[in-house]
Amino acid sequence: MTQVRNQEELQEWLVGRGRWVAAGLAARIGLRVLPKLELMVSLAPTKNSTLLLLPVFRALAVPWIASSRPSDGPEFSAAGDIAAASSRKAAGDGRTIARALARTKSKDYGETGRARAAVADAAAAAAKAAVRTAIVSAIRTVHRALATGVDVWPEINRDIALLEDGAQIEQVMNRPLWGEDMPEELKVNWQSLKQSLLALDEDWWVWTQWYEDRLEGGAKPNGRSLIYHLEKERALIPKDKWKKGAAHFNAVIAEIEEKYRGKPPVDEVAEQRQASVQTEYHEDGLLHRRPPPAPALKGEAQEGRLRVAWQSHLHMFEDLAELQPGRNYPAVGNFLKRYQAALGVSFDELNVIALGTQGLRLQNLADSANDFFLEDAVAEIKALKDSHHLFIRQFQDWLDYLDDAGIDIPQEAIEDSKDVLEETEHEPELFAEDLRAPVHDLLEEVDTNILPDPEDRIQLSDTDKLNLVRVVGNIFSGLFEPLFPLARKAQKTGVALSGPLLDFGKKVVKFVKSPVVISLLTGGAVAVAQELGWIKPIADLILSVIK
Repeated sequence: MTQVRNQEELQEWLVGRGRWVAAGLAARIGLRVLPKLELMVSLAPTKNSTLLLLPVFRALAVPWIASSRPSDGPEFSAAGDIAAASSRKAAGDGRTIARALARTKSKDYGETGRARAAVADAAAAAAKAAVRTAIVSAIRTVHRALATGVDVWPEINRDIALLEDGAQIEQVMNRPLWGEDMPEELKVNWQSLKQSLLALDEDWWVWTQWYEDRLEGGAKPNGRSLIYHLEKERALIPKDKWKKGAAHFNAVIAEIEEKYRGKPPVDEVAEQRQASVQTEYHEDGLLHRRPPPAPALKGEAQEGRLRVAWQSHLHMFEDLAELQPGRNYPAVGNFLKRYQAALGVSFDELNVIALGTQGLRLQNLADSANDFFLEDAVAEIKALKDSHHLFIRQFQDWLDYLDDAGIDIPQEAIEDSKDVLEETEHEPELFAEDLRAPVHDLLEEVDTNILPDPEDRIQLSDTDKLNLVRVVGNIFSGLFEPLFPLARKAQKTGVALSGPLLDFGKKVVKFVKSPVVISLLTGGAVAVAQELGWIKPIADLILSVIK
């Protein structure tokens, strides 16, 4: 298998491979180094995102979509010419900023800025590869990408290996950008850049989603279908719309997205879903934890049987708790506290979903118990595990929850959900202690192994993932439920909100505008639209009437 080690060898390999192979590889190289612009954009996000980043996104979108369907590639030549010129200008602007940095900060800072500005040069060359002189432009893309400090050769060779194995360039274009994990520094750059963009309230989600879909690859990256005609329209938007700045141009793309993907109707706030935590608004102006709903039962006979089963299971738990297996293992002690809280001090306080989601942890504890505990504790742990599975599966609520847990929940949605839950811990003026405490416990349990693991792996079951996402949905349901009817009325009548709920609404708006919530609404919520897709249209309505 070919291994190219320098630009000369790559140029030799590209000869005879066709224009779209060169253009496609160039686009993927440019996309890999794009996060390096984070430094330049962070200096003046509103100005530099339009000045530097928008032309780069534009310049890379053209060769990416053109190479994804080479039969239509020539249709993008004019757009590639315009995009290349725009990105070259951005590179010049970046170098001007770098010279200013050298004067006002330090020579080293200026050199770093100059290296980061090379991203725009790489993007311009990639766009040019979709027009003419594809090989020369691809080599220039590599040259400028290397100037950013990113070693792009391993990924170039992975792409070459795919092509030599028989893959077509359109197949390579839909592969993840990185064969292994994205380098940590670039991850940090991208997350910082993404947060800066989403905080601008200029519809930058149309690009952050697009970029993360390219990172992920596949026909349905991050749960969003790859729609060729949408991407074609994105690349062919007329020049006059590009010149009006990021806010205007991104709004145009948002309209295209809505045209092809549709827009969830602003119908109603979703009801609280089955999860370990549900919420409700109280007159003290805070969101509180709602008591767990009573289990769905089929009559007095079943209720009587389950009450007896609950009592028996409680005794089993108490037998284990008496042995204090958490004395030397704090995570085990915390697990037992959460398990006891979910089980309740009476059948009427039982939280079926919270108890059910502890099943995998109890299973893991039983599987490893022989390595950590004495015989009597091992026996009690395994007995509780067996009793748990028999007990919990008698509840229809849990069986329904297991059916729902079969949905695909991407890692993006998990991370976004955790970030939002962490944010609630820092908002005591919006979230009551009786809600923040169980949210803290939930985050602790999904980030902590119950027993030491030599590889420090955190295993999340499908039920854990669904619970995380649903708790987030329940928080927004609780926040929006008292506000939505008033917001819809205000939208129709033009009469502004007033009264006690206005102060609550302002706190909700502040929370919704936080970077972590914006990231969720434009990322993770889209990936699991069946659970969280309702949130953004309701949030948009509330934001439109509460300033």
